[in-house]
Amino acid sequence: MLIQDPEVIKTVEDSGVTAWSTAPIPKGPTGYAFQPVGYAGWGATSFTKHPKEAVKLVQFLSEAKQSIAFAKGNSLIPISKQAQNDPQFSQGAWKAYLQAQQDPKQVITIRPVDYPGWSQFLVDSDRDVQALITGKKTVADVLKSWDAFWTDQAKKVS
Repeated sequence: MLIQDPEVIKTVEDSGVTAWSTAPIPKGPTGYAFQPVGYAGWGATSFTKHPKEAVKLVQFLSEAKQSIAFAKGNSLIPISKQAQNDPQFSQGAWKAYLQAQQDPKQVITIRPVDYPGWSQFLVDSDRDVQALITGKKTVADVLKSWDAFWTDQAKKVS
């Protein structure tokens, strides 16, 4: 089992593996699931030399036809609700992602990649999860450590 962003779908399809599928992240005891998912987005910087043209381009790329084509070509979740009618996204491996988007208890989260310690957290959290599994750390200890880490990170970006 992999907990993975949707770009893996194209990779698996291209590999020739046929016996596989996707499912939304299982809900926990609170009835919620927190699903980290990557999305594509467009933007125009404040320092662009051609702001009107940049905004026009973003608007064009965000229209259903273009956004669905881009999502298909790059193995991304489309931003357009019209994608729900497209067979590529309404069935098979993509269906779980669209179902999760429509379920208010499947909370889509964004990874805090803009924090300076994000890479270190990935290393530390993997180590902490292993320590939890093996009984070397308690949930309370791990949560206290993670809280201290992210409290410190918040000070570095504010």
